[in-house]
Amino acid sequence: MIYNREKVLKEIKPSEEEIEKGLKLYRKIKDFIHRKYNLEAELQGSFIKGTSLKGDKDLDIFIFFPLETSMVELKKKALEIGKNVFEEFDGKYEIKYAEHPYVNGKIENHDIDIVPCYKIEKIEQMKSSVDRTPLHTKFVLENMSEKQKDDTRILKKFMKLINVYGSEFKIMGFSGYLCELLILYYGSFENVIKEASKWRFKQKIVFGKIEKDFSDPLIIIDPVDSSRNAASCVSLQKFSEFIYYSRKFLKDKKFEEIKTEYKKSEGTELIVLNFNTDLIEDLLFPQLRKTRDFIKGYLEKNDFRIYRSKVFNSGILFELEVFELPKMKIHRGPFVYDEKNCENFIEKHNKVFITGDRLCTEVERKFRTAKECIEFLIKKREGFGKDLKKVECFITDEEIKELYD
Repeated sequence: MIYNREKVLKEIKPSEEEIEKGLKLYRKIKDFIHRKYNLEAELQGSFIKGTSLKGDKDLDIFIFFPLETSMVELKKKALEIGKNVFEEFDGKYEIKYAEHPYVNGKIENHDIDIVPCYKIEKIEQMKSSVDRTPLHTKFVLENMSEKQKDDTRILKKFMKLINVYGSEFKIMGFSGYLCELLILYYGSFENVIKEASKWRFKQKIVFGKIEKDFSDPLIIIDPVDSSRNAASCVSLQKFSEFIYYSRKFLKDKKFEEIKTEYKKSEGTELIVLNFNTDLIEDLLFPQLRKTRDFIKGYLEKNDFRIYRSKVFNSGILFELEVFELPKMKIHRGPFVYDEKNCENFIEKHNKVFITGDRLCTEVERKFRTAKECIEFLIKKREGFGKDLKKVECFITDEEIKELYD
């Protein structure tokens, strides 16, 4: 559809009733934690900042611990509190791991995170990265107007439509906080798009001062921590896609989902590796990329040529432009000037010929096809991600529609 601000906001902005349901549940959990443990708990993230989208039922509830609390005690106590919260409100939960463990689950159809952090007043007191989050919330609430909150919602929706939204390892794109910073810096959704269409590699957006150099494609100095690039999560791929689709939006003003279906090129061969694993995405995707890069290097070392490669939800796709080779290959030996090594080379090989000023021979290839090469690597599992070494892996030739990089 052609972009219309009011029409888009009507579709993406949560109702007052939806917001109040979330806040009511948060207040019940907050009161329970204070009553039972005498600890302060506060809602963080887009919901409390007023930048959430319709249907976004994520409630990030942070429990504040005094600075003198040991990390061991913080982790232990936070897990106990988190479990008790879900038991108290008839929810289902699981333990997840980031910098330290936290409890995640469902209560009243809301996705709840119970996250421990240290209560800090300034960034110099920070003991773990999550301690920064309440300072982010405070900064946005103190600096963002109501109109800019709506602009943030529109920017988030636009990024979702072009598949660049999400800082997790699966996407490696823009976080909600980055969207808020972009709106605060440029003033509006329209200005963000105009400026992004002109971005260059190592684009800098500075709140305050720069304390050190960064090599990332996009550099946004965190206003609450000037030693940090808040955009370090954004990959070159997603940075480039946002520039491209910003330019496209300025031309056609269309606000619609970009289809990312993968189309195989004529004359290439597709090989898809599937891993049978339930590994969480933030652990799975870095291991898929590591495995992809190792296999790609090994294929190229054996004279197979990669046209494209991608990772997806449960595996890796290779599209090859050279996927089958002759039985024999030329093996280059010593220069003709090296008499001693030439004699040794002739003794080892029956068929010797000269190409330029080198002695050469023919040797049999280890692999005739790329599929044989990959099957060999699946058996060995050398160079695979540590968890992917242990799980079932099998090859298919199916085209995959949901791809990420």
